[in-house]
Amino acid sequence: MAAGIFPPRRWYGLLCLVLGASMLVWGQTVLSTRLQGKTYIIYWTVCFLVTSLALIFALWETRRLRLKLHEEEKALFREMVRQIEQARQQKEEQQNPKTAPLKPSAKEGIPSEAKPDS
Repeated sequence: MAAGIFPPRRWYGLLCLVLGASMLVWGQTVLSTRLQGKTYIIYWTVCFLVTSLALIFALWETRRLRLKLHEEEKALFREMVRQIEQARQQKEEQQNPKTAPLKPSAKEGIPSEAKPDS
């Protein structure tokens, strides 16, 4: 995967998840005999914190995606309304060509009698 595909927060979440899973496997297999007393408490607390951090990153990313989706839906809705309004106006102009507003050109904007003398 290229680095530009995912934002850094996803990589941090993945790193925390892999680290937490690795700590779980190592703590249950290789380090099980060495973890006693304070080291046991510290090791599993760190494992819990790393896993919790992965969860926080996942929730943060979910929130960001929901906000982005909401913004895209709003933009899509605005575009749809704009297109419907344009289609309605075009239909009205086709049905009533005489009542369509005419836009005056730059030359037609001021009548020749009303032009100020220079």
